[in-house]
Amino acid sequence: MSREGALWIGGLEPYMDEEFLLQAMRSSGEDNILSIKVIKNKFTGGVAGYGFINFPSDSIALTAMHKLNGKMIPNSRPPARYKLNHNSNRILPGEKNYSIWVGDLSPEIDDLMLYKFFSARFQTIISAKGHFSNLSVPGRQPTEESSRLPTPESWRPLRQTRY
Repeated sequence: MSREGALWIGGLEPYMDEEFLLQAMRSSGEDNILSIKVIKNKFTGGVAGYGFINFPSDSIALTAMHKLNGKMIPNSRPPARYKLNHNSNRILPGEKNYSIWVGDLSPEIDDLMLYKFFSARFQTIISAKGHFSNLSVPGRQPTEESSRLPTPESWRPLRQTRY
């Protein structure tokens, strides 16, 4: 299996087979899927809890990952969230790539927004993940502290720091 355009998906329930995931991805707006492989437990034959989703390119796969990560999987019972990851270790000697994690975000900011914002400014960004405030929990009321969280309109350009 080629790793170009491949995403790992985890947290799969026993009923989540290839057809279920294909329908869920299509319901989530992803139509560029080449194939899906759910890994089976070699002793029981049941779902091992993870699999791979293959897209035509890394660019399409990364966009799908940032768009869907942490969102609800349609028709999942009990409700489950997408847990996607990309194999970003295929860099040449001397090349650098970076991931960004940002905390205390308001719920309207998702991983795709973060990725687009940072990758437009820094070409070495391969992923951006947000840690969201408790506002993203249904029924949770805003607090004084959460009302001061940054929004995309308040973001300012950052400089890239190398460690």
